[in-house]
Amino acid sequence: MISASSSIIENIEVMSKYGQASVVLFYCDCKEDQKRDLHGLVSSLLVQFCHQTNTYCNILSNFYMKHAKGSKHPSNDALVNCLKEILKILGQVPVYLVLDALDECQITSSMPPPCEKILELLRVLIDS
Repeated sequence: MISASSSIIENIEVMSKYGQASVVLFYCDCKEDQKRDLHGLVSSLLVQFCHQTNTYCNILSNFYMKHAKGSKHPSNDALVNCLKEILKILGQVPVYLVLDALDECQITSSMPPPCEKILELLRVLIDS
């Protein structure tokens, strides 16, 4: 039996194949650092968008060149700004950011949970 969430994702992916939507997926995993923080999330989203069309690929390529062909580590703000640039182009079709397992991010008492930063990113993206 297919779960409702899987069926929704499949429907969005079909829409994406026909140019009626754009979709990127991210699974948060507390066991892998790059899968539980904002930097890993935005990097993954950018790469996935890059694979969808040359326009997005060109934006990411320019971003890569601005950061010394990958030898300069971009800040979270720089990554978010690159994502915003891509999302502006996507304005003609619905964009679906599917984030799974946010509730499974490890929470430590000394730091805010990683999901708080991700939720703040979503607020920023919605407001822009």
